[in-house]
Amino acid sequence: MKRFEQVLDLLPQGYVLDGELVVLDDTGRPPFNKLPADHRRPTYVAFDLLIADSVDLRPLPLRDRKARLAWIGKQAEGWITLTDGVIGEGRAVYRAVVDADLEGIVAKKLADPYNPKRTR
Repeated sequence: MKRFEQVLDLLPQGYVLDGELVVLDDTGRPPFNKLPADHRRPTYVAFDLLIADSVDLRPLPLRDRKARLAWIGKQAEGWITLTDGVIGEGRAVYRAVVDADLEGIVAKKLADPYNPKRTR
């Protein structure tokens, strides 16, 4: 899809992010099932930075990867949105997501290396 190429062109070569491409509706919600048909400007919601300058960052703690990810968010403001972290309020965040009927939560520990698998 040609309109999504603009987001990809913002990243320099040698960078790999973990996240999701979304188009927000008028209420700020990401209706994932409508993404291909929606003609609004896409935004990439970045959860994590896996590779930077061709260097594998996955073994580093999340807090270090997030610090490096902040630079990318500044370079591509408006096209790439960084996720905010919440510490110690997991149940309240979960309840808010359920109440708002959102898709889900990305939950990671700040000290952990990157793990692409789901855990419970």
